[in-house]
Amino acid sequence: MQNTGVDLNALFLGPKSENEDFFLKELVRLFEEHAQWRKNYQPGDDEIIKISLKNSETFINTSEKCEEVLKELSRRLRVGATPWHSPRYLGHMNSETLMPGLLGYFGAMLYNLNNVAYESSQPTSIMESEVGADLCKLLGFDPIKGWGHICCDGSIANFEGMWYARNLKSLPLAIKQVVPELVEGKDNWALMNMSIEETINLIENHEKKWDILKAHSARAVSKELPHLGKWIVPETKHYSWL
Repeated sequence: MQNTGVDLNALFLGPKSENEDFFLKELVRLFEEHAQWRKNYQPGDDEIIKISLKNSETFINTSEKCEEVLKELSRRLRVGATPWHSPRYLGHMNSETLMPGLLGYFGAMLYNLNNVAYESSQPTSIMESEVGADLCKLLGFDPIKGWGHICCDGSIANFEGMWYARNLKSLPLAIKQVVPELVEGKDNWALMNMSIEETINLIENHEKKWDILKAHSARAVSKELPHLGKWIVPETKHYSWL
């Protein structure tokens, strides 16, 4: 095996929590840096949660209740969880998770609760674009022209792939309605077999008509385009296709 200079043993928490010290150190560091980030934002602002409030009976009772709930959560997780971290276990779709992933997930949650739009999640949206570019390189696509985003799981990725394919397939038909001169001489068969690159190039030349094109494509809720073709999957398909 080629020596990459990376020891995989240093990237996992380990079946017996062998890397517990590292994980805890990084977990605390991530939180402390986040806490300091909050303090540094408009440092002249007054504190809202006062010491007198924290000493009140209601505050203390609420904190204690929160602690009880978290302890109960931990207990139920320990009792019912699958031992996917152990080499004794080999089962369906479960495996040990890399520590950088676990720690990164925790750290990102502190700063960004919703990666829905760039204006609300600038750091993670930029990282998402970087991941998309890396995946383009991995799969042999041009990272400049390519695009992607991170979704929550494989099933959603399948649905989104079909959604994109349907919408792209319908765009040449929309172009024929909105700017027919761009596809002059093409019948429906030719329109339905236009390449993705050709379709996108036509759209980019008429970005000012983009909203109108979308309204005439499969993206429009009221539009029915019954002749977009068939989606073919093998019998070994993932269950999400059902």
